[in-house]
Amino acid sequence: MTQHNPYTKSHATAAQRIAHLRSKGLVIARPNVAARKIEQIGYERLRIYFLSRRTPMLPGTPFEPGTTYTDILKIHDCDLKLRDVCFREVGQFELMFRNRISEVLSTQFGSHPYFDATAFASPKHHNEALQKIIQTFMQSKDERARHYRRTYTEPPLPPIWMFKEFLTFGAAARFYSSLANPVRSRIASSFGVPS
Repeated sequence: MTQHNPYTKSHATAAQRIAHLRSKGLVIARPNVAARKIEQIGYERLRIYFLSRRTPMLPGTPFEPGTTYTDILKIHDCDLKLRDVCFREVGQFELMFRNRISEVLSTQFGSHPYFDATAFASPKHHNEALQKIIQTFMQSKDERARHYRRTYTEPPLPPIWMFKEFLTFGAAARFYSSLANPVRSRIASSFGVPS
């Protein structure tokens, strides 16, 4: 059975954090600049980078010899750049993915493919997807959704090429997984993969 302890650490200032890091062997040439950086970024954000350069098998888990505060900031900055690139590319893929779903479905099943059970893997998948589509559309605050709800009564849902704009990446992935295998394969082939 694991022993649980109460949390007792109190607030520490940036200067106290710097003193702690130095006591663990981190080389900090300009402590005032380092303290300001901690105040800007946050100690908890930088902590994971600090931990990556500590030696947990030694008592007190000191920093690896020669590790500098600048080294830690370089890792942090590289991580930020990598995240920016990844998010930008994932964002582009998301747009293309949602659009391919729309194009493949509307080409084969028309403007409102959610009403055609043959587009889905099973009646259960169709029912679940349709319920989620209705919920997403009715809760959407997007002006296009509001306009459709105010202007049209039939069909009760907008065309797929409009609806795709209300999907998050996760919702688009779940919608995709509910589709029939041949439909999914056509969408996947647009990205150079068989399924």
